[in-house]
Amino acid sequence: MYTEAVLAAQSFDELKTAMAEAIWDDVEVSYDIMAQKLIELANGFDTCTQEINKYNEALKSGNEETILAAEDDLRQSLLSAESAQEYGYDANDMESMAEIFD
Repeated sequence: MYTEAVLAAQSFDELKTAMAEAIWDDVEVSYDIMAQKLIELANGFDTCTQEINKYNEALKSGNEETILAAEDDLRQSLLSAESAQEYGYDANDMESMAEIFD
């Protein structure tokens, strides 16, 4: 049930909600499935290409610290791209503004 919800997510917010519900109910969802879905969602935005590449490299490295940092960057990029699309802003501008306040 939770894996299906993760795979059905159409936005970062839906992915985050599905993962939170799984954690709340103490159900383990494969990290690989979550990573796959995060990349799939980000692939819908040209502005996420660099972060996708970094995340894939981090996953290959197997270094947990590197993976978490790259995942955080990819999540931020995806969230900026989705917000830009929703509100009609340039995704690069949204990401720059987010970095200022981070």
